[in-house]
Amino acid sequence: MRIVILFSLIVLISPLSVLADTIHIGLRAHSGAEKDMEKWQPTADYLSQKIPEHRFVMIPFEDINELSRAAGRNMFEFVLTNPSSYVDLEKKYGASRVLTLQNLRQGGAYTQFGSVIFTRQDNNEINHLNDIKGKRFMAVSERAFGGWRVAWKEFLDNDIDPYADFEQVLFSGGIQEQVVHAVLKEQADAGTVRTDMLESMAASGEIDLNKLKILNRKNVDNFPFLLSTQLYPEWPFAKFPHTSSELAQKIAIALLSMPNQHPAATKGNYYGWTVPLDYQPVHGLLQSLKVDAYSNYGEINLNQLLSQYWYIVLTGFLTLLISWMVTANILRTNRKLYITQQALSKSKQELELRVKERTLELENALGLAEEASTAKTHFLSRMSHELRTPMNAILGFSELILSNADESLSEENQDNITEIFHAGKHLLALINEVLELSQIESGRLKLKNSEVNLQQLVEECIQALRPLSSAKNLHVISNTNSCVAFTDATRVKQILINLLSNAIKYNHNDGSVNIECRKEDTNWIRISISNTGAGIAAADLDSIFEPFKRLKGNEGVEGTGIGLTVCKQLVEVLGGSIGVQSTNNGTTQFWFRLKTLLVI
Repeated sequence: MRIVILFSLIVLISPLSVLADTIHIGLRAHSGAEKDMEKWQPTADYLSQKIPEHRFVMIPFEDINELSRAAGRNMFEFVLTNPSSYVDLEKKYGASRVLTLQNLRQGGAYTQFGSVIFTRQDNNEINHLNDIKGKRFMAVSERAFGGWRVAWKEFLDNDIDPYADFEQVLFSGGIQEQVVHAVLKEQADAGTVRTDMLESMAASGEIDLNKLKILNRKNVDNFPFLLSTQLYPEWPFAKFPHTSSELAQKIAIALLSMPNQHPAATKGNYYGWTVPLDYQPVHGLLQSLKVDAYSNYGEINLNQLLSQYWYIVLTGFLTLLISWMVTANILRTNRKLYITQQALSKSKQELELRVKERTLELENALGLAEEASTAKTHFLSRMSHELRTPMNAILGFSELILSNADESLSEENQDNITEIFHAGKHLLALINEVLELSQIESGRLKLKNSEVNLQQLVEECIQALRPLSSAKNLHVISNTNSCVAFTDATRVKQILINLLSNAIKYNHNDGSVNIECRKEDTNWIRISISNTGAGIAAADLDSIFEPFKRLKGNEGVEGTGIGLTVCKQLVEVLGGSIGVQSTNNGTTQFWFRLKTLLVI
């Protein structure tokens, strides 16, 4: 039978291996190759539909040892197997989990399972685990995880060695249901199967649960099945080191997005997939049982010691051989070392003195710099207050005069007062931006980060500047999608207003302004604002973000010359970067990058 199965596998694998786009998935076929292929090939077909550049094929292995040997020969790129088999492949061949199965059991989704240990209800001789000593015990198979190894670990935790303490350990040949029937027919005194098996057999009318007695019963929140052991993670879907991480990511996305009612999930009797769970408890189980990759765990013999540490023994021998040769040189070297040590000590003292003097000079310079920075901050804050108060009065009175102007006020005087009003607004904006720049440079700017909808923020800025763009009959186009960043909304809006108002002010009449937001990678969002103005000369690009930088030919455009400097400082405080691209008589584009939270 094994020869027939092996021949079938060779016939199946050989033609597929020559196809470059074929991806093989090793499958632990614990219910038989034909039955499990019928169950799992639809999942492979689903992946072929979602990732059409590849064809996915399940390769079933009824024998776990054959599965392990095939993995060692790189016969498949991925594997779907039970937890202990996966840990063995991880330890031997570097397999790494991609996802964990959400099994569908009794109408619910579960990512953990264990074992249930039971006997007949009318067996009065067995009421506890210790009572099984000297009795016949049946499990599924020696390599079965939920059908034997989990229960075996539970016995060891209770100071019971099944192979030494039981009269006989029997195995059903891989069929869980046979274990239950054997106990009911008194062919075994007690047995174990994976959790949910008893409930499944009872639901189909195959057994009466009242005729069974659960041993070492445990209750775990949100786990409704009969349980006698610890819980362990469900079957993993894993990749091997020679498999592309990019392909593994595509598979993970495809399986995570599979609807729980998809035909592939229904055929596989599972609810879906989830992020990979922690399989370290399975490592601990195999270490305790000393099986598979941990068969010699904790054991060291003389041959192993010599094999592993021969170089240490050889080094020790050579060290003893050479030591007597260097003994004479040590005495001569000691005197030279003493002389050298005295010279080094003197040099060290001189160096320490010079370092101390230099450190004191630097501390004094740093203190002076900090005092100067503090004085500048206080000066700017005081001057901002002192200047803004009379400036606001000038603006208020000039606006009041203009609003109450009558025929007694000549047209020339009205023009003069209007000039006073505009000059005052310009000066007030300059004062505010200088103060803003000072706060950023002094590190006193406080950020309030949150999830920010950039599309909504851009729309608010466009609406705020609508009068300015309408005056020049500009077409403002926004292509921001639903970008979400984790940042300070107020500061991002300040940056957008500055860049957008510049794109409008330095644009031609009837021109256009384009705003775009796109994801650069998993961590960054790039926002760009382009206009159809006259462009910026290449010689001016390097200095465009310097304070009070005003380009030739733009003297008549209202501005303070600090706006771009403030934008650059704010972007850097937010942890991003900013830049500009332009050509003479062409499109000018300002862009900045922000940390992303997610992009829908």
